[in-house]
Amino acid sequence: MSITNDKTLTIQGNVRAVGSSRKTGVGIQFLNVSKNGVTLSGKVQSGTPVFEGGQSNPVIILSTNVHKYCNTGIADDDFTFYCTDPTAGSAYNSGDGAEFEITMAFSTAEEAKKAMNIKNLDMFIISKEAQGNVGRTEIHLAYYAPTNLATTAFFGMANDASTQKGYYVSVEGLVWGICIPGTDVWKWPRERKIITNVYPGFKSWVMNGGQVEDLSWTSNYTNEIFVRP
Repeated sequence: MSITNDKTLTIQGNVRAVGSSRKTGVGIQFLNVSKNGVTLSGKVQSGTPVFEGGQSNPVIILSTNVHKYCNTGIADDDFTFYCTDPTAGSAYNSGDGAEFEITMAFSTAEEAKKAMNIKNLDMFIISKEAQGNVGRTEIHLAYYAPTNLATTAFFGMANDASTQKGYYVSVEGLVWGICIPGTDVWKWPRERKIITNVYPGFKSWVMNGGQVEDLSWTSNYTNEIFVRP
């Protein structure tokens, strides 16, 4: 992320891997930030980014089909794992995925700084699109609330504690999404490998609150990380 002219925030990044075998989308919800008077430019899967309608917070959808976004040459309904399974073949294990850029020109420097605050940046996954009157299924970082377009039907089911502890967290304190700051490119586990087995220190880190100053577990992993074939 970078700010130019005090009021213009640019966010650049890559979607590097897709482990889901179903159609998956990804978006960003901006918290404590107003979209009034904001001019958008940049590049996402659909072209120039726009604010999604029907949302109380500014939301930008980076992609509605991340497999297609990362690998433009595949069919629309090809949900083969991208850069998570070395046996999938070179077509699914090449490149750095999809590059995106969002530039937001705010009316004040204060709004731009708030948008740049990592705590106000809620990246989320759409694991199932809306069907009829049922909202889409979203997966957010721990304790971040779903957008206005999401369903809450799964909250409180099985070991989900979203109705007890906060959003997107289990009764054990484990989570469905994490943010890892200040590290090199994430060495993610290979497909079908459990993260608590690949990173032995991960579980205690999460259950202790995921403190930024205690990221030593990220350098202690087995050989079950993804490596390009």
